[in-house]
Amino acid sequence: MDTIREQITKAAKALGIEDGMKLVAPHRYQAILERIMLNRTTLSKSAVAAAWWWEALREPVAYMNPPLDTLATLKALVNSDEPVWFVVEADSPKKQGNFWLYESTIEPICAVLQALPFVEYYVVARKMQWLICENHHNQLIASGEPMASKLERLRA
Repeated sequence: MDTIREQITKAAKALGIEDGMKLVAPHRYQAILERIMLNRTTLSKSAVAAAWWWEALREPVAYMNPPLDTLATLKALVNSDEPVWFVVEADSPKKQGNFWLYESTIEPICAVLQALPFVEYYVVARKMQWLICENHHNQLIASGEPMASKLERLRA
């Protein structure tokens, strides 16, 4: 069975969107994940390998249990041209950390997610002002503004 990174690479290639899913270089990886941890969670930056960040998200936080169509909900929340970080939980040992980190936009992310088996992931604003994740309970969770308010409105 392929690792999640291999599955993402194969899906992006099959969909012709490799340029839209850029794996972050190892020399940038740690600093970006540390910034995400410090800005969007209550965990310390030394916890970058911790699982289940969604249990320690900074307020404001909104939840949707589970959305009827997660990918459509993501597309409704995130502007299609907004550059984001795509953080995917690794399913096999890595040299550094517990996640794969990509630069992308929401359209390629949704296309790849549709081609994958379920995976826990985070979509994070490049400036770290918000984060959206889907956890293993199929909850869609938003942290930070304006994303928490947007998810609350969609949920209503």
